[in-house]
Amino acid sequence: MLGSSPYGPRFAAVNGLRAVFAHHMSPEIATQVLREYRRTFEPGPDDGAGGRTEPWSAISVLAFASDDAEAVLEFEAGWALTMQNLARGIREPLRPEEVRAYAESEQFRRSREVLRAQGDDRMVTGTPDDVVARLRALQSDAEADELVVVTPGLDRDRRIASYAAIAAHWPR
Repeated sequence: MLGSSPYGPRFAAVNGLRAVFAHHMSPEIATQVLREYRRTFEPGPDDGAGGRTEPWSAISVLAFASDDAEAVLEFEAGWALTMQNLARGIREPLRPEEVRAYAESEQFRRSREVLRAQGDDRMVTGTPDDVVARLRALQSDAEADELVVVTPGLDRDRRIASYAAIAAHWPR
């Protein structure tokens, strides 16, 4: 059961199902909701169709890792611009030049500073070491069995490099 509100994990717990929580949609409640899922889990029949006798959960996290500060900035700008467009009812694909211009804008830089000051952790971005440390902490805090890294972005090579960097820095 994938959810971004308390309902999905509660439903999964009561019905003996696996739970996955979309952290980037509701980061302020993600770890708490998954811990509650584990505490309130009621076993269901292990029927091969998702029913479980033991709780199992995953946390889905929007993440991007790079030693290139510009790449990190553009990833964050692309996500912020996507969310702004969705809020305005704009459902068109972003263009790379549009994301670059927004990343360089004073508006984006100010909003980024405000969000960071407020502790908004909707995205886990930065150097590979920092990203891995924050991802491991989120997984641990959520008591999640698995971590799902989601990296939407326009630059395929940067996305692949981010996944590779996270994998290379993940403890074995």
